[in-house]
Amino acid sequence: MSVPSYRVHTIEAAPAASRPLLEQAQAAYGTVPNLLAVLSSAPPVLEAYLTLQKLFAASSLSSAWPPTP
Repeated sequence: MSVPSYRVHTIEAAPAASRPLLEQAQAAYGTVPNLLAVLSSAPPVLEAYLTLQKLFAASSLSSAWPPTP
């Protein structure tokens, strides 16, 4: 069984619809994280991931475990 290979896009090589999202990531992180570079192959998936990330950041969920009463 072969290991699947995933393309890690640069901003310039990414699909046109993904480029603005990758530029925003680069501005926020100083680099484009590999996960986002791979997800950029499918612009709707990249947009969904980043939207979900923003929703979680704005939520009141805590990373503390176990939760405190």
